[in-house]
Amino acid sequence: MKSEFYEEKAKKYNLPDYDKANREFFLEEIENCDSMKKISEKMLEKLQKYGELLEGFLNTDGNSLAVLIETKSINESGREKLSMLYREIIILERSMLICNLEPSDDSYAKFVKECYEKWTKLKPDLLHFVEKLKNAWKEEINVREELGYLG
Repeated sequence: MKSEFYEEKAKKYNLPDYDKANREFFLEEIENCDSMKKISEKMLEKLQKYGELLEGFLNTDGNSLAVLIETKSINESGREKLSMLYREIIILERSMLICNLEPSDDSYAKFVKECYEKWTKLKPDLLHFVEKLKNAWKEEINVREELGYLG
């Protein structure tokens, strides 16, 4: 169901099409979609999930079996790509912090536009990365060997 509020703001601020933004960020899940801040927060929520995933590979601490196994599927150029993706997500997160420090429909609308544009560029690389992680599990894995001595 389209949000009348979003449609009104889309005209004013030249925001992405609601259906496209909703498909990417699940805007329809927002209860009472009546502020640009709520829309921005919903978009940020998705970005943060991917940021956390990427951070686990850039700052491995050995506490995650999944990361230990999946890291083997990432070569040096892959790590550089991950670093670039992570940097772009962090920049967007910081942009949202600035919006929260200087809240206005203008600032949140700018964030929505920037976030949507960046997301559409980052998504293919993120998809490729997640597919690599999934494929890492298709190979024979000896968990004991991966973890080393357990007792």
